[in-house]
Amino acid sequence: MPVGCPPWPVDWRAVSCRIFRSRISWNAVESGKSRSRASKSISVRDGLLDIVIGPHTDRPWYTGGVPARLYLNRGVGADKLPRFEDVTEKVGLKPLPMKAPRVEIQDFDNDGWPDIYVSMVQFAAGKPHPVIFKNLGVKDGLPRLHADALTVNDFPTAADHKEPDVTKLFDKMVREQKVIYMANGPTADFDRDGRLDIFLGNWWVNSRSLLLRNETPSWNWLQVVVKGPKGVNRMGIGSQIRIYQPGMLGQAAAVLGMREISVGYGYGSGQEAVAHFGLGKVEKCDIDVVLPHGKGSLQRKGVQANQRISMGD
Repeated sequence: MPVGCPPWPVDWRAVSCRIFRSRISWNAVESGKSRSRASKSISVRDGLLDIVIGPHTDRPWYTGGVPARLYLNRGVGADKLPRFEDVTEKVGLKPLPMKAPRVEIQDFDNDGWPDIYVSMVQFAAGKPHPVIFKNLGVKDGLPRLHADALTVNDFPTAADHKEPDVTKLFDKMVREQKVIYMANGPTADFDRDGRLDIFLGNWWVNSRSLLLRNETPSWNWLQVVVKGPKGVNRMGIGSQIRIYQPGMLGQAAAVLGMREISVGYGYGSGQEAVAHFGLGKVEKCDIDVVLPHGKGSLQRKGVQANQRISMGD
């Protein structure tokens, strides 16, 4: 799914060999001078890929902020094109007072409900608080999201709201160390404990890169690597992985999660070709891997939780 800046981000679907059609609208007035990045995963366990877009907007502390936008996949319409619904405000994605171009849909506490993370960090008492909108579960068909990190300090202050000068605000930001944003911020399980950590590569002269170790109490989890067979790249990029309740492989009502193997969710960084799933209390699951290029599928049943497994060896 190519996502870029033409001058605002859109989701494109190929409708013929060389023709693309926009399926997501974007408020250019709200976004201002916007360059944004997108991630895709499922957020309501319906087996359909949803899209979240992170804002890299002009002076959000001054304009009132812009939220990351969540588009729920509502399936294919009568025109045989995918339909997406903007549910940003309904699910609790609040306006962000700082740029946050990097975005990922990942399950950071492994409770089985994917959270939404943006590359913005607040600080309180010298400790970092990455902005993660925790998925509290689904109500009335919509995920419910909440981010505690946005209230750990007083940024933006009344004075910040009145500061139109970007250079002055950024100098103050680095000096006070209340908030920081990075253009990149990939996630990975750096210490292999089953919890996703965050690396934010620094691009500020007087700051440093941040490697944030995930110390959140964790539920069960599973990590899947795809070793592409003949005709498929060895990292399995493009493979779609669905996990199901044990003994219910292929049943739509039993989907626990779905991810696509990818190595790039945003600007200036990449990540491992690994699909990470939080399983909550589920101790075993069935796995279905649909390989790219029409090369078939791989299945495995009764897979034990809390391990990294390789499919396709």
